[in-house]
Amino acid sequence: MVLAKGALTSKSSGEGDIRKALEEGGVIDCIVNLPAKLFLNTQIPAGLWFMNRSRQGDGRFRDRSNEILFIDARNLGFLVNRRTRELSADDIKRIANTYHQWRNPGGS
Repeated sequence: MVLAKGALTSKSSGEGDIRKALEEGGVIDCIVNLPAKLFLNTQIPAGLWFMNRSRQGDGRFRDRSNEILFIDARNLGFLVNRRTRELSADDIKRIANTYHQWRNPGGS
């Protein structure tokens, strides 16, 4: 899911209860904090929330059932102009590699 960065801390409109249920349900695998200005319709920073119900480890991936990976990518990317930032292919690869190494330290 792509959510505003404020979704990590907001308690309005029951957001805190939703976040707590997702955490207690063990489905949040990874949250990536993105830099501002990535989206054309808003300048606010966003976050990518990756969900996975199968986090106990299945032989291919290690047991991550009591963990959530937070990736701070707020300083990645480059300004295209005053209002727009883009992530480079290397930035995206760096984020993806971080997640894959955490999920499966011995494999790919």
